[in-house]
Amino acid sequence: MNNYLGIALSLAYIALVLILATLLQKKWQMSEEGSRKLVHILVGNWVFITPLFQDLWALILVPALFVGINYWSKKSQIIQAMERGDDSWGTVYYALSLLFLSLLASLLNWPIALYGGVLIMAYGDGLAALIGQAYGANHPIEAFPHKSWPGSWTVLVMATTISGACLSFFAPALPLIHQLMIALIAGLLAMLIELLGTRGWDNLTLPLGLGLFLAFATQKADTEFLLYLGVILICLATATMKGKLSLDGLTTALVMGAGMYGLGGSSLAYALLTFFLIGTLATRFGKKGQLAKGQSKPRNWRQVVCNALPSLLMAFLYHQTKDLSYQWIGLTVFAAAAADTLASELGSRFNHPVYLITNGQRVTKGLSGGVSLPGLVASLLGSVILALWTLTDFSWKGYSWAIILGFLGSVIDSMLGALFQRKYLGANGDLQDKPAYKGQKIAQGVSWVSNNGVNLVSLSLVALLAYLVQHMIGS
Repeated sequence: MNNYLGIALSLAYIALVLILATLLQKKWQMSEEGSRKLVHILVGNWVFITPLFQDLWALILVPALFVGINYWSKKSQIIQAMERGDDSWGTVYYALSLLFLSLLASLLNWPIALYGGVLIMAYGDGLAALIGQAYGANHPIEAFPHKSWPGSWTVLVMATTISGACLSFFAPALPLIHQLMIALIAGLLAMLIELLGTRGWDNLTLPLGLGLFLAFATQKADTEFLLYLGVILICLATATMKGKLSLDGLTTALVMGAGMYGLGGSSLAYALLTFFLIGTLATRFGKKGQLAKGQSKPRNWRQVVCNALPSLLMAFLYHQTKDLSYQWIGLTVFAAAAADTLASELGSRFNHPVYLITNGQRVTKGLSGGVSLPGLVASLLGSVILALWTLTDFSWKGYSWAIILGFLGSVIDSMLGALFQRKYLGANGDLQDKPAYKGQKIAQGVSWVSNNGVNLVSLSLVALLAYLVQHMIGS
């Protein structure tokens, strides 16, 4: 009965908010941005209805429904009170955030993730836009001219206040000093994510990032976690400012880094950090010879997800089962990711012939599927370095197998890249991974298979192989 009452109240409340915003816009000449932000703020109060839901299906039904409704509204501009006349998909991201955080709150028993994430998005981001619009014209932030200091300070104050309130309610046993520290870090984190948000992207990264941070911080409220988070923030911010990482890549990496620590423990978290650091150093050293791969652009969220998602899944399974074998599998996947990254970045740095792994044909340096002696050596080096983290909890046998599977993962990646990844003809007639011009037809491979897709599939296969090795001979 409560499920249906919750659904009915949810739909009625959201309908009331939309009607109110529409009336204010049409009858009392409220601005388009004002009505949109009113909806943005008030819809966040939906979280206070969620205690009525007794089953997961009922809890996620409303946000799942509005993912579809908001997508339809964006495409057809039906609900004017909540849409902008631009290419932002913020309303769809908003509903997706409600959906993801509802799942986390229910499956992992993390209500603070739902309440904290949604309310910070609703009130922090919503009020920041209104205050920034009203008072920020003369106070822009130099590095982010589309943002203002009044708006950013609003996010900081609201996120800190909301986080403090959520911590006092959901984690009253935490020492007050820990609550204050976590709330302040949450405020600073929210300020950073909102600064970097464009085209409505922060409607996804802000609630997910803050929700996950608050959930993990209540469980890992110790110096080590806060220090790890600080190092991650510094590394990611530095990489972004140097053009190595895109803004969406930064926020995605931050969310996944926090998730890795909270779900998988320190070994997986430090392995992720090590992978990021050696990958960044390798990219700096191997800047030359990147024509075929086209790696001059900063890494984006797709690359971050495709390299870290399999290990994050292993971290989730470890969190749920407390089975250390999943932690070892996750570390092995990172060894494979490092092997592939160093092979790509360092292998192309040396003047050495490159051959297609499938038929031995000489190919352009940097082409996916191409292998060289320096690349193979770099691949083995990457696997050896990342696999060191297995020694914190596993035997030398586990370390050895992690090296072998990590190196094998790089070989699998090359095989898949050679066979399936889309490729184009360059100006000189040689194959390359990136198109020479917009709309260029592919010359070889499958049109929808990109380098990111190959990375994701190869790392997933490494996880499967590691699972089989673990259950056959142990680690």
